[in-house]
Amino acid sequence: MNDDDCGLRVPALLLGMAHTDRSPRPPAHQRPRKSPLRDVQLDEITDSVVRVGDGRGFFVKTLTHEHWVVTAAHCLPHLPPAHSFAYTQDRTYADLLGALDEPPHLWCACPFADPIADLAVLHEPDGQALIDEWDQYTTFAEARPSLQIAPLTRAAAVFLLSRGGKWEESRVESGSARCLTLVDAHVVGGMSGSPIIDQRRRAVGLVSVGTLLNGVESRTQYGQRLSSTPCRCGSLRNSY
Repeated sequence: MNDDDCGLRVPALLLGMAHTDRSPRPPAHQRPRKSPLRDVQLDEITDSVVRVGDGRGFFVKTLTHEHWVVTAAHCLPHLPPAHSFAYTQDRTYADLLGALDEPPHLWCACPFADPIADLAVLHEPDGQALIDEWDQYTTFAEARPSLQIAPLTRAAAVFLLSRGGKWEESRVESGSARCLTLVDAHVVGGMSGSPIIDQRRRAVGLVSVGTLLNGVESRTQYGQRLSSTPCRCGSLRNSY
């Protein structure tokens, strides 16, 4: 069907203007990207990010758990013992969690830590042996949003929560099977364990390593995938 068949005629001037610029377009990763997320939408999930020692962590929601915290393993003061039947006191941390702008004051337990992948999972302390500490953790957690976890299969625009509490856009490359490569990300001390957020406000990774080159912040920083969390906390992988 042509223009005459349906009674429509497109002005030749408009056709010419539509095809005037025939210069090649830059690759997709070099084009300016306008994020569909607004600051107010990201602000709604800021409270999911908490302090873990000298670093950070964030609450996640899965099919079986809602108030667990994912963090970088190196944010823990020490690793829990490599024993499934360790005593409560051996896998419990005192005064490790808190709001970003407060000293950590909440107790928590660690059911999983992987020093190679730099991932750790925290949850409420034992509710029988540590009743008051359990209650404080639960009250704190229930007042905060939890993030869903999603896999990252290709390069994408992502968001990081800066040290000053602002969400900043960056770009993540898929990297290796375990590691994520962050491009043009401003990572400083105290941001370890921060979530890497995708365009749907889901956590696809966490900040792990900031790098310097000759004393200058490198253009490339590194994070860890969440979907690689092993079987002990395999339920973390089932929220997408």
